[in-house]
Amino acid sequence: MPRGVPATDEMKALWREDFANGLNKKEIAEKYGVSYATVKRALIDCQPAPVSPETLAAWEEALNEGASHKHVAEMFGVTRATVRKHFPGRGWTSKQISEHASLMRRSRGLC
Repeated sequence: MPRGVPATDEMKALWREDFANGLNKKEIAEKYGVSYATVKRALIDCQPAPVSPETLAAWEEALNEGASHKHVAEMFGVTRATVRKHFPGRGWTSKQISEHASLMRRSRGLC
């Protein structure tokens, strides 16, 4: 879709259907070749599909294995806010992130 051309009602209906079927806004934007902001504006009044118990279990397993909220969000194509909403207090603190980054930098020369 060319820049500056408003989304048609038909396109918005397709996006709403995809959103209801579990695609996130980023995936919809990529699928239809439009910007994330365009999809976000079109779906402003839509609520995301609920997260399935299976997905929540997979997120919990990843968090239990030491993954950060950011990593879990990237693995499953959701936002960190979504992961935090379901697992508050389970992610890394800023101090842990800093310590991990420091350890990773120091370990580069050990291999």
